[in-house]
Amino acid sequence: MTSHEIGGGKEVMEKTINDLLLMLQSEDPRLADICRSLFKRASIPLHLSITDFGLEDFSRLAELAVRELEEADRRRFYEALIRNLKAFGSKLPEQLERKIVEKRLPPEERIRGFSEVVYDVDLESAVHEASRCLKCRTPRCVEACPLNFPVPGFLSMVARRKFDQAMKLALRIMPSLMTCGRICVAYCEKACTLGQLSGEPVRIRSIKRAIADRYFKVENFPRPAKSKNLKIAVIGSGPTGLTAAYRLRLLGYAVDVFEAEERIGGELIRRIPEFKLPSRIVEKEIELVRRLGVAFKTGIRVGRDIDLEELMDQDYAAMFIATGAGVPRLPEIPGSNLDGVEIALTFLEEVKLGKRRSIDGIVWVVGGGNVAVDAARTALRLGARSAKIMYRRTRKEMPAFPEEVEEALREGVEIEFLTQPIEIIG
Repeated sequence: MTSHEIGGGKEVMEKTINDLLLMLQSEDPRLADICRSLFKRASIPLHLSITDFGLEDFSRLAELAVRELEEADRRRFYEALIRNLKAFGSKLPEQLERKIVEKRLPPEERIRGFSEVVYDVDLESAVHEASRCLKCRTPRCVEACPLNFPVPGFLSMVARRKFDQAMKLALRIMPSLMTCGRICVAYCEKACTLGQLSGEPVRIRSIKRAIADRYFKVENFPRPAKSKNLKIAVIGSGPTGLTAAYRLRLLGYAVDVFEAEERIGGELIRRIPEFKLPSRIVEKEIELVRRLGVAFKTGIRVGRDIDLEELMDQDYAAMFIATGAGVPRLPEIPGSNLDGVEIALTFLEEVKLGKRRSIDGIVWVVGGGNVAVDAARTALRLGARSAKIMYRRTRKEMPAFPEEVEEALREGVEIEFLTQPIEIIG
């Protein structure tokens, strides 16, 4: 214990890290030894009072724990530490708790149409959620992101309510923060040090959405650098193509984007359901790319309407190929050629483009990824009597986002695990 004076010269004894470790020693000697070693190597003195043990100290401790402990030990370490900090009156556990508030339509209302399920992310909650960031010395979130998005800097700005600055920072990296805030796979969250310890990462994706939905405005848009007098061709206008074109234009290059379809946006605009990503969001972001001076050439399939050699003859200094995923195919099982059997991506595209407005009967979807979940949820919205997913492994092994699976179950989608079709009869 340490002591400090209060009014009248009285001394109050404060609990220290050493007291915490002694308490833990009586509960779990092995875990106490692990904790003592981590505190020592993180250069946190054992005589430090619990009230003075703050986020910066915890961050050093957390990085060590994630780097050196197995997952089970990490979780036990975190739970024991938080439990004892609470017992000693520390405010740190409260600071580390999840704060984000996502406003969702109730399931019974969702399935009557295609309105966005998460219709808002509360800005005030995003500020408090951003304050959970540990500001790691080695930010795993940045390393995990394909764009190396500057997560700690962005979150710091949000936590300090510098919202316009946060938006400007994001727009130096990508044009699509609104889209990212809705459907990004969030590798950053999977890598988050706090999440690796507690199972509850900083909700970076939702924070991005809270900012982007409010501060995606002209005065925050960046300007291109001085022209380099070089022209680059980008093939494909999906998320990769749009981001490449945007970044190249910011660097001062002239950019032409070639798109095989008549509509710009690739999978974003053609197949992702409106209840997850409204088309108006993608169109706003495409308009930003246009404003910078990127030119779009639609209805031109490179390799069919024009070949690569012809493109290079048009004075392009370089070419970036962003043609996306390959052509999907049905499983090779008896009956897969029957009427009523179709590829989920084709089904989603027909719905997104308004070519299909209803469906009846029982719908079975084979697979456990996001596309399968999207298809089942879409079928319910089109009037299917029931929508069922057949997946050959367990729920834990489903590649679909866990939150998407949970939403599907709430909406009435049924899932048969450890099951796969051997024949389709009809």
